Amino acid sequence: GVIVEQGSVGNVFNVPNHPYTKELLSAFAKTATREDFNARKLMDARHISVSFPIKKSLFGKVLKEIKAVNDVSLSLYEGKTLGVVGESGSGKTTLGMCLANLISYKGDILTAKSVHIQNEKDFRKNVQVVFQDPYNSLNPRMTVGEIVEEGIKVHFGALDKEERRERVIKVLRDVGLGEEIYEQYPHEFSGGQRQRIAIARALAVEPKIMILDEPTSALDVTVQAEIIRLLKRLQNERGISYLFISHDMRAVRAISHEVAVMRKGRIIEQGTADEVFLRPQTGYAQELIKAALA
Repeated sequence: GVIVEQGSVGNVFNVPNHPYTKELLSAFAKTATREDFNARKLMDARHISVSFPIKKSLFGKVLKEIKAVNDVSLSLYEGKTLGVVGESGSGKTTLGMCLANLISYKGDILTAKSVHIQNEKDFRKNVQVVFQDPYNSLNPRMTVGEIVEEGIKVHFGALDKEERRERVIKVLRDVGLGEEIYEQYPHEFSGGQRQRIAIARALAVEPKIMILDEPTSALDVTVQAEIIRLLKRLQNERGISYLFISHDMRAVRAISHEVAVMRKGRIIEQGTADEVFLRPQTGYAQELIKAALA
């Protein structure tokens, strides 16, 4: 309930004095440049389009439709993050659901041989999703242990009960949670803790790619910073590729190596995080950055 630091935007963001301010800003520090964006390609999306009908005839014929994603192409690289940013309705979440193969689309999504995808089961193991709302993305009738273990049962069927439990406990520790929560239920936790559980569930099957759909937007700024730091650490340790979808420009810059700006279903600007944030080429990207700093 106490203001610990106050000043102009430039002073607070560039020369913070209070330790708490420095902690908040540390997670949002951006260091990636063109030089360190050099890795193996894991996924290639080519000419992806998605349309939704908004008007049908009495006989079910589509009379009018809206293009949520319109001829989008992008790539994901090993150990790197592609941030996708845009206003509400820009198509960024729909694009993420395409890459997760959760909705129908036109176009091609290709994966590298190193991802080892031969069938739908392989895809589900190697491409995991963390959703925006940690309150609704976890089954309230299941314990934390059951939630995290669910994917392990499917993809690591040779493990016995004790081995599965050990794997669950390890991944919970990896996201900053303890063994003692194994038998607890989601309603017993804060939003940040639930999001850590959701991240643990995704990590448990050892994915190569994680699609993060607004993973910090429902959290307060302190917890956002903690989750960003966690995701960066996990990426460094495991070499996971992230598609980080958000409307929060600060969060996108903090975690992304490359950024794609979406508007009305199209990518209108793309480049390294430094290129997009320091030298935006489109008026729309400039306005988004200006609004984030306002």
